[in-house]
Amino acid sequence: MTAAPTPSPGVPTVPAPEAPVLAALAFALSLALGLYLNLRLGIVEGDAMSRVADAFYVLFSRDPHLGAIGFVWNPLPSLLALPLVALRPLLPALVTRGLAAVVVSSALAAVAVRALVRLAARMGLGAAPRIAFALAWLANPLVLLYGADGMTDLMFLAAVLAALDGVAAYLDGAGVMALAGGGMWLAAAFLIRYEAAAAAAGLTLGLAFALVRQGRGRREVEGLLLVFTAPVVYAAFLWLFANWLIMKDPLYFVLSPYGNASQIATGGYATPALAQAAHRLGATLAYAARRLLLFPPAAPALLLAPAVWLAGRRGDALPAAWLGLMAVPALECAFLYAGRLAGWDRFFLAYVPAGFVLAAWLVGQVPAAPRTAVGLAAALLLTAGDAGTLWALTTPLGHGDRAVVQAVLAGERQHPFAEADAVDAYLDRRPDATVLADTFLAGAVVVRDERPRRFVVTSDRDFASVLASPRGRVRYLLVPRPTGLGALDAVNRAYPRLWAGGVAWARLVRAFPGPDGFRLYSVGPAAP
Repeated sequence: MTAAPTPSPGVPTVPAPEAPVLAALAFALSLALGLYLNLRLGIVEGDAMSRVADAFYVLFSRDPHLGAIGFVWNPLPSLLALPLVALRPLLPALVTRGLAAVVVSSALAAVAVRALVRLAARMGLGAAPRIAFALAWLANPLVLLYGADGMTDLMFLAAVLAALDGVAAYLDGAGVMALAGGGMWLAAAFLIRYEAAAAAAGLTLGLAFALVRQGRGRREVEGLLLVFTAPVVYAAFLWLFANWLIMKDPLYFVLSPYGNASQIATGGYATPALAQAAHRLGATLAYAARRLLLFPPAAPALLLAPAVWLAGRRGDALPAAWLGLMAVPALECAFLYAGRLAGWDRFFLAYVPAGFVLAAWLVGQVPAAPRTAVGLAAALLLTAGDAGTLWALTTPLGHGDRAVVQAVLAGERQHPFAEADAVDAYLDRRPDATVLADTFLAGAVVVRDERPRRFVVTSDRDFASVLASPRGRVRYLLVPRPTGLGALDAVNRAYPRLWAGGVAWARLVRAFPGPDGFRLYSVGPAAP
């Protein structure tokens, strides 16, 4: 393998000394906003809470074991939350309000800023434009929201940006360890979200293209691609193996009754726009194009950057940046066309980092003398794009996020745990009660209860056995309304007539008002 290329003039091998300070700012800002949203406004995202709950079952459930982390969602967010969840006896809100996920997403928000600033430096931007770009990034409402709410979307993109930084570092003359580090970040991205498979394909293709443009030989290109892709391939193999070993199906994370495909099939996420786009290529592309309104500067950057790059003879990271970031919405479009996508704006969040990274690359093509002024002007344009994001989120385009953004702007307090707390309050009056509950929807009930070990939960190794033969093993069954996502609940699947009172050996004890419509049934002596 030949030596790495000489670093480009004016592009330091380890750029952006201000990156750690800006990363610390991003962490502090995201954490402060997350605490405000969670503790003051009561905004707690269900998916974020579920990642914390998965970590909770590992440590505090009736049957604690590492396999309790689950095999539906990628495990890294829950693994990162484990040390925080362990502090539950001292700081209960880390679990009972899902704040552990907020800390994790805030940390990954810092990673995103660090990677973005380093990429801007590698693309030739000076300190002032880099700082302006970082501040414009932190002002974006989608970046702010997903850095603060504990969801995995910005976590995933932060890992992709860090992987891209490793690619750019190597192409700029850093050692092969930079490329290996990028591959490790790509593996982390896969362990956060499955869309990383698309990002990995795009980054790898872009890296290969750049290496060929640099004149590398076939064997060297193959070796470098192996260095970059080995970590993500290994991570994927380990996940498949763990699914096969524990769940007896290597594709359980895809075929699970709780997975994305199963959730979409319930019709709980259906919207007219999704129905119109399904199985219609033109409508699918139009849907994706409308989502560019979430960050309007992404559109000209996506068009201009490839044209400018093709006009020269370069072997830099632009193909990897373009293909790696745009592969994510391309995959979402494939799901949309197949009728397997929900309408959340966050699935097209990749438009935001794509707009920033490609804008930085375009500024880097400007001659050195006016580059700082052009960079600052570009930062102002990106800030105007942030205003466009806010506008889009407050219109019908902002599906899913619109209600959250409006609640934040109005300062409206939410009460996300009212139903779960009502169940726990009732059970607290019966300290000897034992309850079987599927944590797919009842996770908050379990993690907020002062006696979580009274529950037989989905991750317990004897859950299926107790569900099939509850007599003498549990006193109650907790079951949600069997419509929408409630149809996926294991109790509903085992006893589809239970919630409506159609099981002779179960007696209704209490019905709880709330969105999930939980009902508590006692297990009679005639039960199996």
